Amino acid sequence: MKVIAFLIGVFSLSCLAATDSLTCNGCSTNGMENLAAFSQQRSGSSYVVIFDFDNRQVKKYYRSLRFSSFGEPISNAVNVELSYEEQFDANLILEFRQEVILLLKNKSVAMFVSNDAETDYMGTDSSQSIAAFSRVEISNQESTSSVLKDVGGFDVKGDPYTFLSRSSFRNNAFDYYLNQDGSLFSELIDSALDAVRIPTGKDMGLYVTINFYESADKSIYNGSVKAAIDFTNDVFIIMSAKDADNNSIPLKVSDLNNEFVFKNKSNGETIFLNYINLLFDSHGGHTPNCVVTSHRTQGDQHIFTYSCK
Repeated sequence: MKVIAFLIGVFSLSCLAATDSLTCNGCSTNGMENLAAFSQQRSGSSYVVIFDFDNRQVKKYYRSLRFSSFGEPISNAVNVELSYEEQFDANLILEFRQEVILLLKNKSVAMFVSNDAETDYMGTDSSQSIAAFSRVEISNQESTSSVLKDVGGFDVKGDPYTFLSRSSFRNNAFDYYLNQDGSLFSELIDSALDAVRIPTGKDMGLYVTINFYESADKSIYNGSVKAAIDFTNDVFIIMSAKDADNNSIPLKVSDLNNEFVFKNKSNGETIFLNYINLLFDSHGGHTPNCVVTSHRTQGDQHIFTYSCK
């Protein structure tokens, strides 16, 4: 397998391993320079390598931090040339990411079925939703249109609300998707990235689309979730979620300010209000006053329109 050859090469890197590495996917030259300058946390100077996986660029900066006579911090970064060996190592990392993308896109994954999707919708474990609803945020990201690379996806029996609400459901799906063949693929990638001191696996900028269905025959579509892959922490980082009618599912408190539609079966109102409570529990604050503004049926589905204030 070609990616294993790249793994071996990454593990053997020596030049870049001695220098801090950061990612600034989709950044301009100014964005990369600013990230380099403000990443120097202590008085003094050092080198840092900035990866832009989206544009396949790697730049090295000499960064410094000093303080004025008034105690004001003065940060600076100057672009310097990579050595031949460093450029070779950087190219290896870029090609490694491309091989990971090809491998994930070509994965054949059967539908994932979890016991978590079969139980009652809401549990009592307060840890289920910790950090569950954070969107992907990349430092100094100037555009969200192209910085994340779609590597395909897989199907899951269940619904996106349960997936978002249960950490065990999400974690089991992650393990199934990446390591179902027993290869511990995510651990290998994590170790490889650590070899060049790239902070977290999500910095590779890869995401999957997870489609949800009522049953294994895929006759009833329940919605979808887009999630970035964090190889370091072995988790999906939720980017967006939609129900069966392509309505956006709120992922943070501010998403509840406007009226929106929620589609589910007859217990949909209870499910959604419980979801809102869980969402607020994960962020702190007070649960808004949400009321049903309209209700109609479509076949065996009940479609509720809510207004949350």
